[in-house]
Amino acid sequence: MDKEKVLKTMGREEKGIVTWIPILFPLIWVPFPSYHINNPYKTEFLTVNDKQYDVIYYYTDVRKADGAITDDELTPLIFEDGKLIGWGWSFLKVKIPTYEIRIR
Repeated sequence: MDKEKVLKTMGREEKGIVTWIPILFPLIWVPFPSYHINNPYKTEFLTVNDKQYDVIYYYTDVRKADGAITDDELTPLIFEDGKLIGWGWSFLKVKIPTYEIRIR
C-alpha cells in the first residue's frame, strides 16, 4: 500500500482515552474522559545504508491510563519509497537496526 492509502485506512483522528473511576467502590465505576491523542502520534525519518525510511507511529494500545505515552503503546508503520513494507516493533528492529554501545 502507498502511504496515503495507509493513512486513510488507519485514520487521522483523535483517540479519546477513558479512565474508569469508582463512585461507590467496588460496585459502580463510571467512565471519565481523561485526554485525547492525535493519530498518527509521531513520525520519524531514518536513514540506514543510504536508504530513507519513514516511520509513522500510531497510538494503538493503552497499557496504563496515566497520561504518559510509551513505546509499547505505539505501533510503528515502516515505509520505503512511499510504500508500506512492514509494521510492528519486531519488523522495525530487524529492518532498521540501531547502533548499540555496550559497556562492561
